[in-house]
Order: sequence, then structure tokens, then C-alpha cells
Amino acid sequence: MNSKKIANFAFVNTIVCILYTLFGISNFAQTEVSRFPEGPTVNFDGISVFDYYYGYFVYWWNLAVAWFKDNSWQVQLSFALIFLCIVTMIILSVLFYRNIREVNRFEKNVQWVNDNLREHFYNILISIEQPTMEEVEKECNMTVEKMREIPPKVMATAISSLRMELSELTVLPNTQLLCDITGVTQYLETNLIAKRDVMETLQNLVNLHLRVSEGLLAIYINHYNSNLRQMARMSYMICTETEPYRYLEEDLQEKQALWRPMMLHRLFGWLRDTERQMPQFLVLANVMQDESTASFLIEEIAYWGSEEEKSQLKQFFVSKMFKCRESALKAVALLGDESQEQAIVESYTHQPEYLRRSCLRAIHAINSGRNTEFFVDAYYRTSSKETKECALTCLYSYGEDGRSRFEQMHVDMISDQQGLNLLNQIDSMALLQQMRMF
Repeated sequence: MNSKKIANFAFVNTIVCILYTLFGISNFAQTEVSRFPEGPTVNFDGISVFDYYYGYFVYWWNLAVAWFKDNSWQVQLSFALIFLCIVTMIILSVLFYRNIREVNRFEKNVQWVNDNLREHFYNILISIEQPTMEEVEKECNMTVEKMREIPPKVMATAISSLRMELSELTVLPNTQLLCDITGVTQYLETNLIAKRDVMETLQNLVNLHLRVSEGLLAIYINHYNSNLRQMARMSYMICTETEPYRYLEEDLQEKQALWRPMMLHRLFGWLRDTERQMPQFLVLANVMQDESTASFLIEEIAYWGSEEEKSQLKQFFVSKMFKCRESALKAVALLGDESQEQAIVESYTHQPEYLRRSCLRAIHAINSGRNTEFFVDAYYRTSSKETKECALTCLYSYGEDGRSRFEQMHVDMISDQQGLNLLNQIDSMALLQQMRMF
């Protein structure tokens, strides 16, 4: 019998052994294999069967190794790389499959919570009074023990998503209670201790305005990662009342990510509505070296600043940083502060053309009725078509005097066809806008 027939015989026996094993024939090891008339019956026990078929494996392994060694090193290297790639792809496929299953399971759990508890959580969060634990259980139709059987990460995601939808409310006083009952707070604290999903954990803490022990934030406040460090310091402002703004100036001097001004704006609103001491926006704006950060702080004065800070916005009308000028004009327009209107008029001639339009819009927003002729002069004294359009648009809706002066300009510019066309254009656009409002 040649080697090829031996190999085929071994392969067939190996397949038969595997099939017997898969079909669960447990007594195969004791099955009578052969019976000779002149000799005893031969029975194999389990260990003998294992050794017998293990020999087939060794045979095939030695055959493969011998074939592998017979090739040149280039072929050996190629096959080794192919084998490594196959193993790697198998491992990655398994990991990918497991990850998909985990994600699907997580999304399914989140969907279940949204379907069964979202409305109840909403009622608890917007409640004016703080409910007791029994009232929470009655509202949710579920005991606290049952709620804590739900993975806390699922609960954290659902509550955080609901909080984002209620972002127009700066304070939800029952958030801390709900997170404590559902185990979310403990879950987030455990993540900080274990250094697991730290960035996501800090984002949830800031988004939900949850208070945790200051010691849990200690190792992250001076972290080398700037985003993580700034997020930890925002959480620190929530958790402490001793010196909450210790790191604020240092953070604001750094380059700001796009998400940071938005989160700071929400955080400042929460601090004000919880009657915390607010930062000194005016002082911070004056020491900022980056004009984008300084302009952000100036606009925050209109929302959260003190009355004294609001009255001092006019000092930025002629600031060296043009973004600060624009933000100051927007802030005064938002406040409608008539006491600073004259300062806008006086700074008008010192502004570049695009900021002159901001001045016109700010005076129009204040709407004191005292600067009708200012819009007319602004129209005649500029060479910019955009500024002319802005001046006439503001004049058109600047009270009865403004509308009357706008109509008078039709008579004054009877020989100026270009000016008349512009007046008619502004008039038509205003009428069209009025029609859309009905």
C-alpha cells in the first residue's frame, strides 16, 4: 500500500471519528472493532481511542510540516503570512461579531427603557416638588430593585438623552434623585474609580449636572489630555462650592474646542438658577488673549452677568479686538439698554464697515425712537451698498417716525433712480415679510 492510499485511509478514519463524536455516540470507545476466528475480540477503551486518533492528527501535522520544509524560504514566508492573515481575520471577525451583538443588545435595552420608562422619567424630572422613593416607584410602576436590575449604562444613556431634550430648562432639580435611585450615579462613580470610559462619564456628569465626591475628580483635573481635563474641571464647578472657578481662567486661556462654549453656556445658566456665585465675566474678558474666548465671555454677560457688568459693556465698543466690539454690540442689542445707546452712536465713526452695520442693528434693537436721523445720515455718508440697505431697513421699521422719514426720502431722492430702486426694494421686501406673517 503506497503512501497516498495510507493518507486517504487516515483521512477517512479521521472524518468517521469526528462524525461519531458530533452525533454523541458515547459508547463508541467500547464498541467492538474487529473479531478474528483464531484470536480474541479486540475492544478499545476511551484512552486507547484517543491515542489511536491522536496519531492521525500527528501524522497529518508531520506531513504538513514536512511539505512546508521542502519549499524554499520565500514560499515558506508567503504561506506563513497567508496563515497569519487568515488567523487574524478569524479573530477580528469574532470580535466584530461580538461587538455587533453587544451594540444590538444595548440598543434594544435602551429602546425598552424609552418605551416603558421615558414618560415616567419625564414626569419626575419636570416635577416641581421632590418625590419620595415610594412616589417614584408608583410613577414608574416598578420597584427600585427592579429598576436597578437594568444595566446602569442603559439608564444613564436614556436619562442623559432625555435631559438633552429638556435643555431649554437650565435646572431639573430631581435629576440627582432619579440617578441615585436608578444606580446611575454609583455607576458613574465606579467608572471614575476604575478609569473606565472616563470621557463619556464626565460628559454625563456635566450634562446631567450630577454632584459626586471631589476626590473622584482629583486625578483628572490635571490630566494631560486637554479635553478630558477641561471636562473634569467643569464637573468640579458643579461638585464644589468652596472655590469652583479656580481653574476657569487657566482653561479659557487655552484653545477652545467647539463643544466647550456651548457646554459652558449651559453650565453658567445652571449655576445662576441654583443661586451659585457667578464668575466675574468682565474681569475674565479683559485678561483673555484670544479674542474668540473674550468675545464669548462678553456675550455671556448679557445672559448671566451682574447688572454692573451689563452697564459696562460700552467699554468694548472701541476695543482693540474687533470680535469683542461685535459681541458687545450684540449684547447691548439683546439687553435693549438705552443707557448705552449714545455710546454706540459715538463709536460709529470709529468702526469698520461691517461693524457699522452691527451698530445700526443694535440701535434698531434698542428702539428708543431718538435716532431716526442717525439712520438717514448713515445712508448718505457711506459708499457701501450693504450699509445703505441696512440703514434703510432699520429706518423702515424704526417706529412711526422712522416710517415717515422713509417715505419722505422717496420725495428727496426723486431724481436719484438708484436710490429710488433701493427704497422700493426695501419697501417690497418689508411688505412681503408682513404678508408671510399673516
